[in-house]
Amino acid sequence: AVASLNTPFMPPNPEVPPMEVIKSIPVFNYQLYFQEPGVAEAELEKNMSRTFKTFFRASDEMGLLTVHKATEMGGLLVNTPENPSLSKITTEEEIEFYVQQFKKSGFRGPLNWYRNTERNWKWSCKGLGRKILVPALMVTAEKDIVLRPQMSKNMENWIPYLKRGHIEDCGHWTQIEKMFLPPSFRVYSYDNTGIMRPLDQNFQNICYFQGYIEGYPDSMVIVSTCTGLRGFLQFGNISYGIEPLESSIGFEHVIYQVEPKKGDALLYAAKDMELRDLKYNIQSIKAEKAASRYLEIHFVVEKEMIFAPFNLTVILSSLEFWMDENKISTTGDANELLYRFLKWKQSYLALRPHDMAFLLVYRETSDYVGATFQGKMCDKNYAGTVALQPKAVTLESLAIVLVQLLSLSMGIAYDNVSECHCGVSICVMNPEAIHSSGVRAFSNCSMEAFSSFISSQNSYCLQNQLQLQPSYKSKVCGNGQLEEGEDCDCGSVKAKGEVCRISSGDCDVTEYCNGSSAVCEEDFYVHDGHPCGGEWVCVKGSCKDGKQQCRDLFGYDADFGTDECFDELNSKTDITGNCGINPSGYMACSPNNRKCGKLICKYRSENLIKMKSATVIYANISGEICISLEYVRGHKDSQNMWVDDGTVCDTNKVCMNKECVEDTIFNYDCKPENCNNHGVCNNKKNCHCNPTYLPPDCKTTQDQWPGGSINSGNQQRAESILARPQIESAYHAKPSRWPFFLIIPFYIVICVLIAILVKVHSQRKKWRTDDYSSDEQFETETETKD
Repeated sequence: AVASLNTPFMPPNPEVPPMEVIKSIPVFNYQLYFQEPGVAEAELEKNMSRTFKTFFRASDEMGLLTVHKATEMGGLLVNTPENPSLSKITTEEEIEFYVQQFKKSGFRGPLNWYRNTERNWKWSCKGLGRKILVPALMVTAEKDIVLRPQMSKNMENWIPYLKRGHIEDCGHWTQIEKMFLPPSFRVYSYDNTGIMRPLDQNFQNICYFQGYIEGYPDSMVIVSTCTGLRGFLQFGNISYGIEPLESSIGFEHVIYQVEPKKGDALLYAAKDMELRDLKYNIQSIKAEKAASRYLEIHFVVEKEMIFAPFNLTVILSSLEFWMDENKISTTGDANELLYRFLKWKQSYLALRPHDMAFLLVYRETSDYVGATFQGKMCDKNYAGTVALQPKAVTLESLAIVLVQLLSLSMGIAYDNVSECHCGVSICVMNPEAIHSSGVRAFSNCSMEAFSSFISSQNSYCLQNQLQLQPSYKSKVCGNGQLEEGEDCDCGSVKAKGEVCRISSGDCDVTEYCNGSSAVCEEDFYVHDGHPCGGEWVCVKGSCKDGKQQCRDLFGYDADFGTDECFDELNSKTDITGNCGINPSGYMACSPNNRKCGKLICKYRSENLIKMKSATVIYANISGEICISLEYVRGHKDSQNMWVDDGTVCDTNKVCMNKECVEDTIFNYDCKPENCNNHGVCNNKKNCHCNPTYLPPDCKTTQDQWPGGSINSGNQQRAESILARPQIESAYHAKPSRWPFFLIIPFYIVICVLIAILVKVHSQRKKWRTDDYSSDEQFETETETKD
């Protein structure tokens, strides 16, 4: 896959040299200034600190550079301050890093890019007519005054699999303008005299990223680029880790599959209670106005997007490290440790704003890995959690432990695996989640439990006024607050079960509102390879009907071509028929691939077809009028002259990239029989049931039920879910099931912890040096007085 920040893809115009285009656009005048070798180098390298401080400015700090008058004034930095102020989006350390790197290489290499504009143009003209078929992402920034978002509006014409992202209140330097940690974030440690001190706040805030693998919306990627690439890639039930190769002198990394270690560590304390028959009375919960909720955590961080469907923002308020000695005894099991930690917390964390405190302890071995009180998040006497990390527990599993503990503190019990579903192989609150890899998500049971918690008086602390403003918090529809970019926000979302996206055809499925989010569920569709239209198959949500493709192109009098039409015309290598075009000309079709090359249609009308932008070719084959199209190379509609991928070309075969291949490429192993013939499988291999039939297997019925799947937003309510009694006894968290993205922040916090540990070590060395210097000075003064 490829991605672009701010810079749009625009195919070259073979008739107009690029320098003529640049001359006609004032904002690109600086590129003309760059053309003369040595001139720009001398100016930019004279005072590199000034150069980078002038370049790197936030969207509301622009104005130092006059890029449209660079040639007229004879430079880019003319009339700019000799010592410009530091922008809010950078630090002195970051500016100095750029300075040191460019001292090694200079500006000649980057400037030569602009000096090769003509060469690049001539080279790219050779690719006219080709489309970029790899998945691509285009990110635009609202306040970029040079590369404005509207410049990218036509990119889909050349990049059919383009995804878009748009960042508001952001300028040209997209990658460094958005911070992760809130500005009031604090890290504490103790010096060698036992006095707690805050560390210098020079943390890298721009090197933590999260997202998903293109083509796998339910996957997850979480990486840190602070010191090389470190992080996790997850999809399906597989997880991969990536980290720098320590023995390498270059920028080499190793990617490896993460295998969960089957240790003996449990998620439960020794006094863990057995599940008993205490049922949630789900339907008695009254819907309340959706309000924004804030959870302030001392030690553990959650990123806002994880809880977006619940209007819950989790903020890392502070971190504290015990380096030389522990402030409480860390011996004993997790239950004993939790009681000690809560007692210490009441005395020493009283003045630090937080709703929940976490204590993370490493142990070589441990029978249990966590303890908390169920549903006691807002009770200051019990709002604490202890997590133990035995050597056998991977960082991936530790993240799951933290998610489960936080969930339990909000009254979310473990899943009954026979009644709770989440759309992936294993749910977060499943007892086996800690021993599995890959994507995990919260189940319908967990979501119901969260709704129950926030509707009760036990969640009052989540209603408090936010004390710490996260710099990364985005606007949320349904929180009752009118935020930037919103015309209105009534504070409510549509009820669960209402249709939010209707099916577009036989190969698509309907999605429903989930009752807690203003955003419709992902656009799911029928499993690729499912039969449609009698003789065709579904691909990516549409029926690849050759007859319909011909009619869309030539009108109702057209039909998919006969075998004779395809054999006769696509055996040629000219505009009448072929299997593609390369730089040397038309490509021949092998006999087996002729129905996958140029689209050949039967035509039954006596009226000639007239097209302004294409040539229509007619041929009489065995008494049938066969027609095809030829567009000029590079035309935006040229893809229409080929048979669509996925069109049936023979028995159990379909077209793919102009070849006739086995239909096993669709991996069509989830069929209506899997759904008791009362539904179809969606692209997640889950049953989308017909009306009145209930997921996940379409076996049972319920009157007035609209149908759907466990993915489509209207999961059946869990009417009888076993739960733990509300006792004031600490116990270890079992795994539970929540939306998959809840896990992301805990991977981030682990990366943050590693980076900050290095910082703490450095700071403590500085403290020791200061103390040593102070002692030496005191002794000298004493000797002088004597």
